[in-house]
Amino acid sequence: TTAADSNSNDATTAADSDVNAATTAADANDNAATTAEATAAPSSGSRRRREVKDQLIKLINRHKRETDTAPARKEGHDMLIPRKIMTGIWPKGDEPRTDPENSEICLCSAPGMRLSIPITIENKVWKPAYADPASQTFLKAKGDFDTQMNQFLAKNKVLMEAGLAGMTVQSIQLVTDNPAEGSEVLNDATIVLETEVTFAADFNETISTALVEHLASSQGQFATPPKALTASCNFTELPAAYPAGEGVEAYLTRLPINNNFELEENQVAHELFGYYKCSAASRFLSDKFDPDKDGLMGIQCVGGEWDMKEAEMPTAEDCVEVTVCSTDSIADKVTTSLLNSPKVNRVAPDEFLFLTCQDPQAYLYSSREPLPAIFKLMCQDDGTFLPWKTDESGNQGLDDTNTWPVCTPPKYCTNFPESPEVPDTTTEEPSDTTPSGSTTTGLPPTSKLIPVSTKVEKVREYDFYEYKCSDPDMVAESDSLFRLECPPSGEFPASQDITWPRCRPSIKCLDPIPDPPFYTGLYSLAEAPKKEYDKIEYTCYDKKLKLSDGASHAEVTCGSDGQYSVPDRWPICQEEGTKPCKCLGDPEVTNPTLCDGTLENCPAAKLLDATCRNFSRTMLYFGDLPMVPLKDRCGTTDIGKLTEENMCYCKEKTEEGSKDAYMIVFHVVSESWNNEMGFASTDMFKELKLKIETNVDRMLLSDPYFTSKQFVRSKMVTVEKGPGYKCKYPPNPPASAGYESVTSALADISVGETFVYKCRQSQYLRSMNSTDPFGIRCLPDRANLVGYYEAPAEETDWEPCVDDPSYIPGCRRVDWPIPKGDLLLGANPDIITIGSKLQFVCPEVENPPADRPNQRGVTSAGASFELACLEGEVLQTAMFWPPCKPPRICQGSSGPDFDQDATGLSRTYSDIYEYETMELTCSDSIKEIPGTGSFTVACGYNPDPEAEFGSWIRPEKWPACEFKDAESCDPLTEIDIPVETGIIPDTSQFILKDTDGVFKCRNSSLVIYFPDAGQPTAKTINIKCGGDGKFVGFAPEAWPSCRWPTCNTADLPDNTTTGELVPVITGETTPQGQQVAFRCPDGKVVDNGLYEYVGCLEKSDGSGAEYRPPSTWPACREPVICPVADFPTPTQEALDSGLECIAADGSEFQFHACTCKDGFEPDSSPMPYCQKGGLWKPIEVWPLCKEITTTTVVTTTVAETTTTASGVVCPAAEFPQLSEAAVNSGLECAAKDVSEGKSLACTCPSGFKPDATPMPSCETEGKWKTIDSWPLCEESTDTTAAQADATTTAAAAVCKAADFPALSTEATDSGLTCEAKDVAEGESLTCTC
Repeated sequence: TTAADSNSNDATTAADSDVNAATTAADANDNAATTAEATAAPSSGSRRRREVKDQLIKLINRHKRETDTAPARKEGHDMLIPRKIMTGIWPKGDEPRTDPENSEICLCSAPGMRLSIPITIENKVWKPAYADPASQTFLKAKGDFDTQMNQFLAKNKVLMEAGLAGMTVQSIQLVTDNPAEGSEVLNDATIVLETEVTFAADFNETISTALVEHLASSQGQFATPPKALTASCNFTELPAAYPAGEGVEAYLTRLPINNNFELEENQVAHELFGYYKCSAASRFLSDKFDPDKDGLMGIQCVGGEWDMKEAEMPTAEDCVEVTVCSTDSIADKVTTSLLNSPKVNRVAPDEFLFLTCQDPQAYLYSSREPLPAIFKLMCQDDGTFLPWKTDESGNQGLDDTNTWPVCTPPKYCTNFPESPEVPDTTTEEPSDTTPSGSTTTGLPPTSKLIPVSTKVEKVREYDFYEYKCSDPDMVAESDSLFRLECPPSGEFPASQDITWPRCRPSIKCLDPIPDPPFYTGLYSLAEAPKKEYDKIEYTCYDKKLKLSDGASHAEVTCGSDGQYSVPDRWPICQEEGTKPCKCLGDPEVTNPTLCDGTLENCPAAKLLDATCRNFSRTMLYFGDLPMVPLKDRCGTTDIGKLTEENMCYCKEKTEEGSKDAYMIVFHVVSESWNNEMGFASTDMFKELKLKIETNVDRMLLSDPYFTSKQFVRSKMVTVEKGPGYKCKYPPNPPASAGYESVTSALADISVGETFVYKCRQSQYLRSMNSTDPFGIRCLPDRANLVGYYEAPAEETDWEPCVDDPSYIPGCRRVDWPIPKGDLLLGANPDIITIGSKLQFVCPEVENPPADRPNQRGVTSAGASFELACLEGEVLQTAMFWPPCKPPRICQGSSGPDFDQDATGLSRTYSDIYEYETMELTCSDSIKEIPGTGSFTVACGYNPDPEAEFGSWIRPEKWPACEFKDAESCDPLTEIDIPVETGIIPDTSQFILKDTDGVFKCRNSSLVIYFPDAGQPTAKTINIKCGGDGKFVGFAPEAWPSCRWPTCNTADLPDNTTTGELVPVITGETTPQGQQVAFRCPDGKVVDNGLYEYVGCLEKSDGSGAEYRPPSTWPACREPVICPVADFPTPTQEALDSGLECIAADGSEFQFHACTCKDGFEPDSSPMPYCQKGGLWKPIEVWPLCKEITTTTVVTTTVAETTTTASGVVCPAAEFPQLSEAAVNSGLECAAKDVSEGKSLACTCPSGFKPDATPMPSCETEGKWKTIDSWPLCEESTDTTAAQADATTTAAAAVCKAADFPALSTEATDSGLTCEAKDVAEGESLTCTC
C-alpha cells in the first residue's frame, strides 16, 4: 500500500503553517508596534498584518546568547489587578434568584478573603498574546478559563458556604527555560494561570485547604500554595534611582507607575512589579536581568514588601553599551504623523519597527492599501531609524530622504443613492445576463433595489454600499446583491448616472442540501430549496472543536445552474492544538534519505517494528472473506516515543488513508504446505505472517523507488496450498556450447517439464541432425523441497552446437513479415543477404494506361516498400505499412520553371508518374552540363489524398550549361597571369572561341599601365580566346600591370596663369587623391591662408588622373600682423605647469610656439594662433607642461634595464620601401614609430583585404624586420568582412573613411589636407600641409 497523494500532505503542512503564522500575526496586532527581521519584510497583500513565522524564529535565534552561570532573576510580567469590590444584582420579582437576566447589576462590599492560586496546566496551546492581559487573545482565553473554573468550584459545598464570590484569571504564563520560546505558538506547552479566588467570609485555613483539595482532584499539581492577597506595596518606597545615596553614581532609573495596574494611588498589588532600566540611553541590561530584551527588570511586590535583595540586583557592569535605535528619538515624528506610540523602547540594527495609525481607518500613502496601515522603519547601524518603502514596481528598500507620511483619514460617502422605481409593466426583452438554467417563461417580473441595511450611516472610500431586491425571491442579475463602490471623492454619483442591474427571479436549488461526510463533524440546520447565490453555512457539532482549515465555518453555494457547489475536500472538526498523527507513508516517516540499505535510521522501519506491525488495526471481517485490509494508515503522535499509547491513524474515511492497494501473490518456496497455515488463528499462520510482512517491508523500505512513492506497509491476507516442486534455478550451459534459451529464466518449470534451448540459426546439434529446439528435464528433490535439472555435471559433457556448412547468412523467408493492407511480396530471393532489402510492391491498378498495361500502384514511401536485412540476420521492423494508391501524373506543362538563359537548359517536360524522373539537356549543342553530363527532375508523391496530380520536386540548385572544352576558354584556369600585375578576369564564365575576354585590375581603384609608354592607361584590357580554345596572351615580360593613378608634375600650370604663386614640388609625380601646394614668395599669403592647393583627381572616364587647378587663382599679398599688445595671456594653471610664452607680434595664419623647461613637454592643447585679418584666436584651453615619462624595458637574456623616453621603437623614417607589386595591388602603409614587438597595420581600398602574408613588424633593438614578400591586396567576397580584415591582420575594429570628421575652418585655412580612408583601431590618420 502507498500513502495518500503527496499534495494532500503538502496541503496539510501548508495549512498548519498558515494557522501558526496567522496566530502570530493576530497576537502581534494586540501591540501597536513589534519587531521583525529586515531580511524578509512583509508585503502589503492582506488587510491583516502578517509576519512570517520563520522571521520570528530567526529573530529569536539571533538573540539567543549564552547566559551567565548564575540563575536569572524572575522577569516581571503584567497581570490584572486584584478586585477590591464584588459585584451583585438587585433582586427582581418574587424569587431573587429566579430571574437574574432581568436584574440590575450592583456593587457589594470588598471581599473578606482573596487567595492567589497559580494553577499549572500541561499540554495546552500557548499563544504569545497571552502575555499581554490587555489583548483580545488573552481576554478570550481568560473568559473560557473563568467559566470552566467557576462551574467546577461551585460544585464544592464547603466553598459555597464560605461565600465563594468567584475565581478570575489575572495572567497566563509559559513555563520554559528559554524566554524566546514565548514568541512562538506552541502546541504542547505547560502554562501557569495566576488566579484570584475571592470569598465573602474572612480568611481561614479550612477554606484554603478545601480549595486546594478540590482543585487538585481535577487540575493536578500547583506551582505554589495559595497566598492571601491582603497587602499591597507602596510604589514610592522603591528608590527612584539605584543605587541610592549621596555620592553614589546611580546606573538604574525607576520607571513611572502604570496607572492601568494601579490598585489605588501609588499602591501596587501583591505579585505585581515595579520596573527599572539603565539610566544611560545607550546602555541596556544584560541577558541575566533582561532575558526578554525589553530593556526592563522587575522588582516584585510580595506580601506587601518589595522583593529587592541587594545581592540579586545588577551591578554597573550589567548595564551594557549597545548600539540600538531608541524609540524616544522619533517620538515627535510619531506624534506629528498621527501614529500610535510604539510599545517597545529599543530596536536592534537591521530590525524593523512597525507603527500603526491612531485612526484604524486612516491610510499612509493610498486609501486602497491594506488596513491597518503599517509604517515600517528599519534601525540603522548608527542608531537611527529610516523608513522602509515599497515603490510602484513593488521593489522594497530604504528611503534615504527619511520622509514620513502622515496618517490621512479617508473620505466617507453618506449620500446613498436611491434606485429608480420599477414600472408595473415592461416591454423589455429578457436580460442577456439571465442564467441559462432559468425556468421562467415570458417577460420576467422585477422589483426595486433597496439597501441591505438601513443602519449603515457612512461608507469608506473604495468600500461598497450594498443593495438587494425588495422581493426576497429575486436576485440582482448576476449576483445576489448589487454593490456600489464609494469613490475617493466621498460622493456617490447621482442615481441617474448609475447603471442599475435589474432584479429577476432567482434559480432554485431544489435538491436537499449536501450532507458533509460524517467524519467531518459538520452540520447545518438549513433546508432546501435554496435561492441562487445563497450560501449554506456548516459548523461543528461540538463548539469546542475547530475546523482544520482555520475557518469559522464551511460554505456551500447554490449556483445559477440549480446545483450546489460542494467542496472537493471538506474541513474536519478537531480539538485545537491536537498533535498531528505522523503516519507510515508520510515523507518524514517513510523518508527515502533515512531509509537506506541498513534501515538503522529509518523511522518507518522502527515504527513498524515497535507498534504498527503487531498492534495496529488493519483487517475487517466481511462476508465470506475473512480478512479485508483497511486503508487506515498506522502512525504515532511522537516519532521519538514509539509506544502503543502514542499510536494513531490517518483514516481512510477522512481521506487520509492509503491511496492505492495492490494484491500480490507470492510463491513461498522455502516452506512446505501445512493445513494449519490456512487458518488465521493458528500460531503457524501468525509466525509465517510476521516473517513475511517483516521481510517484504524491509525489502521495499530499503529501495528508494518505493519510499519515494510513499510505501506504507505490507499485510499478509491469506495462505493457500501452492504448486508442486519446481526447478528454482535454470540450467547453466557453458558459453562454449553455444545454446540460446527459448524458455524464460523467470519461468516456473515444474517437475516433469523441460527447459528448452536452441542453437543459433547457423548451427545445429550433430546428435539430433536437426536445427529443432531441444530441452533439459526438471526432476524432483523431495529432501530439499525443490526440483533439479537433469544436466551434465562437467563442462566437457555438454554437446556443443556446431556450424552448418550449407548455411548462407541472411534474412530467410520464414522470418519475413506478412505484409498488411494492399502490399504484396515482390520478386525476392528466398534469402535476403545482409545489406540487401526485402521488397514489397503494390498490386496492378484496375484501369492501367494503354501504354502501361502492367502499371502498379505506389505508396507514400516510394514506388515500392522495402525492409533492410541488418547485421545479426535481423530484418528491419516495419513501423507502419503504407497503403497503395494509383500513381498520379505530374503534368509536363506544370514542370518547375527555371531561367533558361542563365542555365542554358532546354525546358522540354513531358507527363510522368509519381516516383519517375525525366532528363533535361542543354539547348545549345556546343554546351554541356558540367560533372555527370546529365540532369534529372523527379515527380514526387503528393501527400494530399484529394489532389488530382503528383507534385514536381523542384531542384534546390539548377546547373548552368558550359561550353565544351574545345569550344571555349576558361578565364580562371586556362591563362597564366603573373600575380604581380594585379590583373584578374572580369568574369568567371567561359569565353567562346574567337571572341575577346575582358580583364581588369584586382583593385578597382588602380588603372592598367602598358610597357609601351606611348600607350594610354586603361581600366580594362581584352585578351582573345583563339580558335583552338586557348587564350592568345602576352609574353611574360610584356604583361601590363595595375598601378595607382598619378599626375605628372610637368603638367602643372605655369606662372603665366598662377601669378606669383609657385608650386612646392617634391617629386616627378603626384598620386591620385593628393594635392600640390602653391605658395607666395617673400612670406606673402593669399586670402585663404599660406597656400593654394591643386588636387590630382580621377579622370571622368576612370582611365587615369589629372590636375584640377582653380578657375581663378588668388593674388598674393602681405600678411596682416597680430599685435603683441593683443597677445593672449596664459592661464595661471598653464604658467604654474612651467609653460613659457614670450609675447610678440604674430604673422597672419601662423602659430606662436610656447616652450617648457628640460624634461617637460606641452600636451596636445593648441598654441596661440594668428587668424585671418590679424586677430589672435582666443584659447579656451591652454597647453600644460607635462613631464616626459620613461619606460623601463627589461630583457630576459641580459641582466640590465634600458630606459628611454618612449621605450624601444622602430622609427618611421626607417620604414622599409614597399615593393612595386604591393603598391600596384593598392596596399598602403602609413609609416610611423612602432614599439618593439608590434606590427604596423597596412590597409587596402574598400572591397579588398590583405592576403595572409605577415605585416611589417618592429624587431629587437629598434630595427624593422626585413620584408622578403609584402602583403598584396586581394578582392574580398564579403564586403563587410573585407573592410574589417583589410585594416589589420588581427581583425581589429576600423574607423570608416565615410565617418571621418569634417575639418574646421581654421584647419582648412591653414592649408591642412586630410585624405580620408579606413584606419585600424588605435592607429592615426596622417594629414599633410
